[in-house]
Amino acid sequence: MKEIMLNLENCYGIRKLCESMKFYDKEGHEKKSIAIYAPNGSMKSSFAKTFDDLSNNETSTDLVYGEERPTLREIKSGDDEYLVPECVFVIKPYIESYSFEKESTLLANERLKQDYEEIIKSIDDAQVKLLKELKKISGIKGAGSDKKVKDEFNLAFEGELFEALYRIKDEVEADDSIEFVAIKYNEIFNADVMKLIRNKDFIQNILNYIESYTDVVSKTKYLRSDFNHYNAKEVQKNLGKNGFFNAKHNVQLFDGDEYREIKSDKELENLIQEDLNFVLADPKVSEAFNNIDKQLSNVKQRSFRDFLKQNPNLITKLIDIEEFRKELWLNYIRICIVEYHDYVAKYGYGKARLSQIVKDAKDEETQWLNALKKFEDRFHPPFKLEVKNQDNVMLKGSPLEIRFIYDDGKDPKEIDQNKLLKVLSQGERRSLYLLNIIFELEERRKQENETLLIIDDIADSFDYKNKYTIIEYLSDLNKDDKFYQIILTHNFDFFRTVVSRFVGREQSFMVKKNENNISFYPSVYIENPFKYFKSKINEDTMIIAMIPFVRNLIEFSNSVETNSFKSLTSLLHQKELTKTITIGELETIYKGVLKTNKPEICFIDKERKVIDVITSVVESILKPSVTCNLERKIVLAIAIRLKTEEFLKTVISDTEFLVKLEEGTNQTNMLIRQYKKEFAMNVNNLEIIDRVSLMTPENIHLNTFMYEPILDLSEDNLIRLYKDCSKLKHD
Repeated sequence: MKEIMLNLENCYGIRKLCESMKFYDKEGHEKKSIAIYAPNGSMKSSFAKTFDDLSNNETSTDLVYGEERPTLREIKSGDDEYLVPECVFVIKPYIESYSFEKESTLLANERLKQDYEEIIKSIDDAQVKLLKELKKISGIKGAGSDKKVKDEFNLAFEGELFEALYRIKDEVEADDSIEFVAIKYNEIFNADVMKLIRNKDFIQNILNYIESYTDVVSKTKYLRSDFNHYNAKEVQKNLGKNGFFNAKHNVQLFDGDEYREIKSDKELENLIQEDLNFVLADPKVSEAFNNIDKQLSNVKQRSFRDFLKQNPNLITKLIDIEEFRKELWLNYIRICIVEYHDYVAKYGYGKARLSQIVKDAKDEETQWLNALKKFEDRFHPPFKLEVKNQDNVMLKGSPLEIRFIYDDGKDPKEIDQNKLLKVLSQGERRSLYLLNIIFELEERRKQENETLLIIDDIADSFDYKNKYTIIEYLSDLNKDDKFYQIILTHNFDFFRTVVSRFVGREQSFMVKKNENNISFYPSVYIENPFKYFKSKINEDTMIIAMIPFVRNLIEFSNSVETNSFKSLTSLLHQKELTKTITIGELETIYKGVLKTNKPEICFIDKERKVIDVITSVVESILKPSVTCNLERKIVLAIAIRLKTEEFLKTVISDTEFLVKLEEGTNQTNMLIRQYKKEFAMNVNNLEIIDRVSLMTPENIHLNTFMYEPILDLSEDNLIRLYKDCSKLKHD
């Protein structure tokens, strides 16, 4: 992977970004990492989201404008081929929702875990559809109907519903009978009827009925014990439905003596009904049925009697009620055979695939332990992770479960995950997420393809100890042949560290954004801003930005009583000299403090007033853009303070206070306190002035040791504050 070529338009707020990022230096030596410092609001999250879409094979868009602004996403590798999803992995900032729940366990790796979850979901979806149909056909409904079906099915087939459904597939497909499916399950299988059926006298009456029924059936013309009324009706129905008689075919019925030719569906139906009427009208059959009827006492049982009158052929099934329960469920299933086949197919495939996943998990056990060891060695969490059910995972195919052992150094103790999360600090909770990342990367290391890692502020909000541990891990990845990294951050301290540790200056960039496009430019301030400022000291912006640095140098050398110190102070506060100091005087001060007479310090138009240069530079800064430009922020802060102090001095009426102020220190705060004392009711002005007090000091009284936080601040806030200060007025 030699380079990444980007051509993006309207991707989550990125209006336009056309850049090429090379994984080699000027001499052609391979470099594995690129670091990009992106100020807040510039492009970092949008950039990562766009690559995340690519990794998931999804389209990107502009969430605000949608189709109004068509999206273009071209991401190619150095050989001018489009980057493929499997070669991209986006490491996101901390994800709070990550957990070790049963379906989200680290089964073996993220890929296997996802396969596992998809298979379980596929089976679950098929189960839901099948269960819905079974409830509809069986007539079981209302609250708890799912449990009712599962419990009743368990009675029929001795097993958990969905496993048993798969187990009985041969029985389902061995026959296509759907006899009795019009029966609602609870019409027979309720407590009152089942109590009756299990009564010995009732069973004897049923046996008597069957004996009488069988005897009379043998005397009919066409029905037999093995060709009863239901069988005959099924034949008649199927012949009629399939157009047998319409095709001028006929059948012959044998009454024991002779054959009778049947030429129509209706004729066959009438003959069957005649035989059935003959059976039901027989005195022995009628008496046997009445004996059964006498035992039906309550409402549900009398309802059962009516049901038996309409379905006399059901009586023979009551002798072995448990066998009939099983038969009835089989018939119900045959009615929803499409949903059943879908379930069986998904369960069968899923069962085999889950077994393979477990096998893969066993094969990768060493990888799991290696990832865990790396995690524990680097982050030293106060807990350990162990496989809770290793024997079941390896022998029975159970999904992997994790147990947490909390260790305070004295008494290791297993602890529930929810309790553990309450005990851990925020940083320690975040480290659980990092374990998942480490495991994913260990898995990708084994794959054939190279992987481009998009690392989106992974160290954000971590303490310094863990932040440097993360940097160490990224440095290790930088040495791996399989990985290339694009490290995104809006934390300049983190950016500067990764650049100095392993990325290198040539592979580090900063982001500039305006209303039309985003671009990258070589990084600055990596060593210290003072050195960079000196290299451009003759530019107007740098001339002004150098003021606090040079003033600090004078202060560090205990020369605060010198005219140079007082002059520079007058350019950071409104003093008598503020509007009189020229660029030429500033040049003389700089040469004296920096101990050089070399032509590298040579300002033009030396008669210009410094205050006018400040105003000019600020006017050029007010054009909208997002950059990580330290010098611009310094100039803005200086201009804001000078403008605010000028206003305060103009409106404060206490002349004695103003005279003493010239001799005192901490001038800005003293002016603000006096203004509040005199104009406490001017709420609008006070809000602006308080913002000046909060935002400007760090941007002015900075040094080369603590400038990183200033870079992370938004320039837009300073621009807005400057504009607000320009509107300050005395009511």
